[in-house]
Amino acid sequence: MRYEHQTAKLTRKLTGMPYTQALQMARGGDTERDRPVPDALTADQRAFEARLAFALIEAFPEHLQPHGYPWGIASVRADTDGLDIHPAPAATAYLLGALVPCHDRQYGGVRGASGTRVTISDGWWILHDLQTAAKVRVAAPASADPRRGRNEASPRSRRYITAARLTREERRDLGHIERIARSKPGGWLAHRNILGSRLLRRPGLVQLLAQAHGNANIYSHASMDVVLEWCCGDTSDQISRACHNAGLTADLAGEPLPGTTINRRSDFATTVQIGQAKLYLRQNTWICIDGTP
Repeated sequence: MRYEHQTAKLTRKLTGMPYTQALQMARGGDTERDRPVPDALTADQRAFEARLAFALIEAFPEHLQPHGYPWGIASVRADTDGLDIHPAPAATAYLLGALVPCHDRQYGGVRGASGTRVTISDGWWILHDLQTAAKVRVAAPASADPRRGRNEASPRSRRYITAARLTREERRDLGHIERIARSKPGGWLAHRNILGSRLLRRPGLVQLLAQAHGNANIYSHASMDVVLEWCCGDTSDQISRACHNAGLTADLAGEPLPGTTINRRSDFATTVQIGQAKLYLRQNTWICIDGTP
């Protein structure tokens, strides 16, 4: 019983869901102390959630992050079958704009998560993967306009992609990561998708980095890895322990992920390796994120 309450408290901290719901999941065996947030059951769902996560990484640089919410996410409701996202206050339009794919008439290419299509129902924007049965729901009114969320003078410069098939630009975008995967060790893409999915399901983990100044520097090298960078607040060791306690390095469905380690490279840098995928934790102690030394 005591462990159920400890698990529920951690689940609430990581996801933002109500404690009563988190406790119900713990009592039902959906979560455990070393796995406080459920993993997506299928590889397709994990791949789709990872695609959305990397789209958010690209769309939310420091100066565009809502205060205290580096990814624009206030809370999530996660289970093995899917994920519900509740945007941070005043961040709904921008978050949708980061995920819903649009043709950029001004600069060309696609903005958003390629291969995603949208239906709207009863206060939810349901993001569907065009190629699989994977989906993620975002709480938002039907009147929300992702194009206006991008703070552009002319939102008409973008138009939604609604084609029943992948467009040429989307095929190019999705093919990029597949080409990278062919040059990586076996299992890399699956492990990268686990990392991306787990981060998306744990917004409270990235919110830890924003405790001091309200934002953090989160980026990726060509969508191959994830870098979490911050200055003040918790140390690199504390954040790495938080990653471990959050279940970021936990087994998947009872199967260990080979090569999963947490390597302390220095007092200010740690590498969290999940199988073949890498998460870099970097505390910038030389200059504060607000520009002061």
